[in-house]
Amino acid sequence: MTELLFLGTGAADYDWNHYGEPGVLGSTATLLDGRILFDCGATAVKSILRYGVSPAEITDIVLTHSHDDHYHPHQVTVLAGQSRKQPLHFWGSPQACALAESPNCLCHPLTAGDRFTIGKFQFTVLPASHVLDNPQEEAFHYLVESPAGNLLYELDGAWMTSRERQLIGGTHIDLAIWDATMSAPGDWRIFDHCDISMIRTMRSALTQSGNLDSSSRLVFNHRGRTLWPENEAEQDAIAAREQAIIARDGMRISL
Repeated sequence: MTELLFLGTGAADYDWNHYGEPGVLGSTATLLDGRILFDCGATAVKSILRYGVSPAEITDIVLTHSHDDHYHPHQVTVLAGQSRKQPLHFWGSPQACALAESPNCLCHPLTAGDRFTIGKFQFTVLPASHVLDNPQEEAFHYLVESPAGNLLYELDGAWMTSRERQLIGGTHIDLAIWDATMSAPGDWRIFDHCDISMIRTMRSALTQSGNLDSSSRLVFNHRGRTLWPENEAEQDAIAAREQAIIARDGMRISL
């Protein structure tokens, strides 16, 4: 069995000086199989320790993009220095790799369309519709294939691009972790993030193409602090209407 641990599930509008206080979600990060960390933002090390993970057990960081809530170079340096017998592998854009500070961090520059393997997992790098401060840098999503099932990791980003859809091809998706920054349509952030109506449309299209079916599970992640109801029951009701679940800090699910 392969497990995912949601270490942080919040969008960038949280004040992480107050991380650990009630209602303050961590910066978005997900741990795959106990050792592969998607993103390493402002609260990464605190989140790892909070949920009982040994930093030295993390072998790889797979980065979506270099916004501060997803990539904090000092956090990577701290993880790379945790009494390691082997270097910490860092996978990301060339621009993100250039920011890595630790000599104990082995960088692997990526571009959309690349494929790489970590243990039993085959990764395909997908282009994300998400604008960065450096116009030369690409933001990424990931398709992760494994004997346990196939994962689509869609954080951050807005509409799926034609190239992303082409790279996914005919792969069946068992679990989709989707950017759901907004719970309601109409917000200006739709050009970089998703609301529920956008996910509904893309889900319908991917179902028609056979990538998703009734066995596929959908997780809403990267919730904006002011863009979702505060009440968890209301959040769950929105997700239930879409046949999805809400990612919450410390939640574990199997692939």
